Amino acid sequence: MIVDVEPLLAFTVLVSYPIHGSLHTFLASLIGGSLVGLFMYFIDRSFKRIYRGLALVKGDLGLKGYLVAGVIGWFIHVLYDTPLYYEMMPFYPLEGNPFYNSLPYPILHAFYVVLLCTGIAAYLVNTFKVSSNRCGVDHAMLQAGLLLVVAATLLLLSFDVLMLFLATIMIAGGIIVIHTSLLKLVKQWKTRIMLSMLCMLIAIIAFTVIAALSLSSLKVSIEVLLDTFVNLPTVFFAVLWISVLTGLMLLRRPLIEASSTVRPHLTFILILGWVLTPAIIGILVFWITLVIMAARIGETKYVQ
Repeated sequence: MIVDVEPLLAFTVLVSYPIHGSLHTFLASLIGGSLVGLFMYFIDRSFKRIYRGLALVKGDLGLKGYLVAGVIGWFIHVLYDTPLYYEMMPFYPLEGNPFYNSLPYPILHAFYVVLLCTGIAAYLVNTFKVSSNRCGVDHAMLQAGLLLVVAATLLLLSFDVLMLFLATIMIAGGIIVIHTSLLKLVKQWKTRIMLSMLCMLIAIIAFTVIAALSLSSLKVSIEVLLDTFVNLPTVFFAVLWISVLTGLMLLRRPLIEASSTVRPHLTFILILGWVLTPAIIGILVFWITLVIMAARIGETKYVQ
C-alpha cells in the first residue's frame, strides 16, 4: 500500500509525474523495503498486541525478519505491477519495461484475483485456528467476520467490476458471520442483533444496485466512476448510509458484551467513523477501528 502512494500523488498533486515511477522499481524495493522494515521493527513494541491479536506474528521476528519482510513485500508488489503498466522502469536506472504485456490482461487479471482470494482465505483460516485456541470458536468466528469486511473494503479500492462484486459477497458473508456469532455469544440482545443484520443486508442490496448501475465495463477509470455516481439518484446512497448507521448503533451493546476486550469507546469511534464517511476521512477511521476491534476480539480469553 505504501508503494501505491505514488499513483495517488500522481493523480492528485504531481500531475506531470509518472503514475508508476521511482517507487515502482526493484532498486526502490531494496531501499524502501528496508526502511519500512526498519520502521516496523522500531514500532513493534507499540503494535505487538495488535499483531498478535490478528495472528500476524509468532514469536520475535527480530530486525532481520522485518527487513526481509519489507524488501520481499515491496519487491513482489513491483513484480506484479510490471506486466500491467508500460511506464514502469523496474530495472531503473535502465529504461524500459521488458515485462509489459507479457501475458494477455484477462489471464493476468484472473491470476491476480485467484492469488488474492487464496491469500485472503489462507490468512483467515490461519487466524481462525490461532484465535480458536486462544478465545474459542465463537469469538474466532466474530473476528473472522470482521476481517472479511476489512479485506472486502480494500478490494473496493480497485474500482474493478469483478473485485467490486467479490467484495460485496465478502461483506455479505462477513455480516452474516458477525451476527451469527453474536447470537451465540450474547443472549439478551437477539432482537437487536437480528434487526442489525436486516439493516446491513438492506445496505448491501442498495450498494449492489448502485454498483450494477455504475459499472458497465470490466475496468473503469476513477473519473468515470465518480461522474457516474454523481448522476445516480441519491436515494440509494441515503439508504446505504442510514442502514449501516442504524445497524451499527443496534450492534453497539452486543459487541461490547460479546467480548471483554471491546471497550465502549471503540464502538463509538466505529460509529463516528461511519458518520464521517461522506468527508472521506471517516472511511479511514472506520477501517482502522474495524482492524483494532478484530485484534481486540482475538485477545479475548476463552471461558468455557
